[in-house]
Amino acid sequence: MTDCSAEKWTEVYQKALMELGRAKIRGRIGDTRDEILIRVAHLKSLPGLDERERQGINDALNALLCLVQIEHEYDEDKRRRVLARAERELQFLAPRIKKLESSASG
Repeated sequence: MTDCSAEKWTEVYQKALMELGRAKIRGRIGDTRDEILIRVAHLKSLPGLDERERQGINDALNALLCLVQIEHEYDEDKRRRVLARAERELQFLAPRIKKLESSASG
């Protein structure tokens, strides 16, 4: 049995889990996926896959999927808030625009 905590994918995975910066999280997720793919490709060339590492990779991929879903929900919420704000601003401006249009045509 091997200690998968020494593998590169576990290092980038931990960074992804600990990332607090919204701008960096997607990059960390992508980096982790890339390292996992590299590791899985390497493991295919070895006889037998260590069960602990296989489970670790599976757990990491599931956690990354959750992070991606959270990011997607955050993006959707942010988009809704931006659209709602734009709608409020347009509702605020609409009477003023109509007043300007009527005074220009009158």
